[in-house]
Amino acid sequence: MFSAVHAAEQAVFSVLAVGKNGELFLHVQGGHIELCDLYELYENGEWTWEKFKEIALAGNQDLDGDGEYDVHGFNQRENLIWSFMTSNGAEAVKKTDAGVELALETPEVMEALEAYTDFMQNVPHLQG
Repeated sequence: MFSAVHAAEQAVFSVLAVGKNGELFLHVQGGHIELCDLYELYENGEWTWEKFKEIALAGNQDLDGDGEYDVHGFNQRENLIWSFMTSNGAEAVKKTDAGVELALETPEVMEALEAYTDFMQNVPHLQG
């Protein structure tokens, strides 16, 4: 489950990135898609993985009717999986008395991986 307490820095980064795309949606569509205030969503504890997915899907537009998206609601420029993990308070490695160990089987990691997989499989987007 998305944890706003552990996600403050990451969520703010995500809101800024989606906000820039939001300006693009409104510009390309001439204001036909009305996006909610992303900062308000975050402040109200409503900025979730599902809301991110919803907004990314809403931004996908086929402007010329050829069946392919000309505008994508999301453009993956960084390793998105780390954003999902850190927003859920997950850590890939943990410091222990013996040194360092992988921590990829925690509930936080598993929830983040499930949400990431859902997003990647169900939201057409650009990479790169």
